[in-house]
Formats: sequence, structure tokens, C-alpha cells
Amino acid sequence: MPVPRSRQFTYILRVWREDADTPWRAAVQSAATGDRTYFAALEDVCRFLHTLTGATPAVPTASTHDDTSFHV
Repeated sequence: MPVPRSRQFTYILRVWREDADTPWRAAVQSAATGDRTYFAALEDVCRFLHTLTGATPAVPTASTHDDTSFHV
């Protein structure tokens, strides 16, 4: 199915993990359709967004950030 190219998408993002020893999981729900997509890894959410928007993924760079910080 072709991915629509739009200027705006609205999704609800849910991120969770069962306990401290399990990986983070995620789900996105389309506000327009209610359809949900589940992801086994956070990297998969980024891949989904890149595919949805047609954006080129950023090249990872060496970083010393920890998992508790958020950068925009």
C-alpha cells in the first residue's frame, strides 16, 4: 500500500516496558483512523515515522547522552 505524503500527521504515542529488565515497547494510534501499530523497539517507531513522512533518517553520531535525557 502506498504511503500518503501529507504535510501533517497526528498520532498518539504510547511507550512502556513490563519491568526494568525488559526492552521498551511502543505503539502509535492514528488520530484520523484509530488504527494502531505496535513496535518491539523504539528504533522501529523512528523507522515508521521516516517511512510515513519520506524523511531521510539522520545518521547516528557518537554521543555521550544517557537514556534519561531528551533532545529536540
